[in-house]
Amino acid sequence: SLFFGDVKQNRIIPVSNNNNEWRLGGSFMAGRQFSYIFGLRGQILYGQIAGTKRSADYYFEGDYIEFNMNTTINMNNLFGKKRSDRFASAYLLVGIGVTNYNTSIYTLSTGQKKRQIGFGNGSGIGGRTLEGILTGGIGVNFRINDHLNVNFETANRIMNSDDMDGWKNGFKYDVYNYTSLGLTYRFG
Repeated sequence: SLFFGDVKQNRIIPVSNNNNEWRLGGSFMAGRQFSYIFGLRGQILYGQIAGTKRSADYYFEGDYIEFNMNTTINMNNLFGKKRSDRFASAYLLVGIGVTNYNTSIYTLSTGQKKRQIGFGNGSGIGGRTLEGILTGGIGVNFRINDHLNVNFETANRIMNSDDMDGWKNGFKYDVYNYTSLGLTYRFG
């Protein structure tokens, strides 16, 4: 997971030293392909998140539990011959969901915790902060056989608030990205 919001040292390139902005996550997804072009799927994922802003002597760390529903649009079949036996197929994904997060805010120079968001004070799972999200991204499926694919996917999540990083200034909505490499098993 990568965070893109107010608390970010570099707009695009993540910091990867003591306060590493690259964080791990995992997910489970189930879906159905309704045609050669359109599919619908649900996803549950857990991830960690972090951001650093050295100029403000500030950083945050957190984790989230996300539930989303999205549609996939197979670009190869939309603009080319409709077939399911391609080695590689590119797709777009668009959807909605909710994220439940806890965030801890720290002073960068001392490591002292300043405050927390969620942690029993929110309306989400276990008192986490609950926010709605819009998802959008791209992916590529690599066909191994009729039932097994390897997929690489990256998608941004745009939140309906500016509080995940504990900094309400600048970006109106906080955004985080989840990039994954996984296996897909197709039944039938």
